[in-house]
Amino acid sequence: MKKRILSLFCALIVVMGLPVNVCASDVTPRASDYFSCTSVRAYAMGNGKVLIEIDVDATDMMDEVGASKVFIFEQQSDGSYEIVFIFRKEAYPSMIVEDSFFGYVDVTYQGTPGTKYYALVGCYAKDSNGSETLFFDTNIVTA
Repeated sequence: MKKRILSLFCALIVVMGLPVNVCASDVTPRASDYFSCTSVRAYAMGNGKVLIEIDVDATDMMDEVGASKVFIFEQQSDGSYEIVFIFRKEAYPSMIVEDSFFGYVDVTYQGTPGTKYYALVGCYAKDSNGSETLFFDTNIVTA
């Protein structure tokens, strides 16, 4: 019995000492040269306000990182969604962070209480080699 436990213990030590690679990036190519991670989320803030949070993590230091456009969609009486407002980086410069690896920004839309909204966000990054914009939908919230 002692030999069996000792053998099991030695096998465990050998197995735990082996290098294990769990990083998928070594197996599959990166989806983007500009983005390592993006997250967009909508929150109902009460009284019809909708907060859109945008978190963009770049693969390297960027000249600009954040959101280029945020399209606000509102549910119509027939159940479909239509664009009711567009935030553009040119009009809302706080949507862009300069000289950073990370762009954490948010915008607030004043909607109608009880109405459903979501956003389509253009996550944006720019460096000396060029720029890229990837679009992601947020969750749907009731304002």
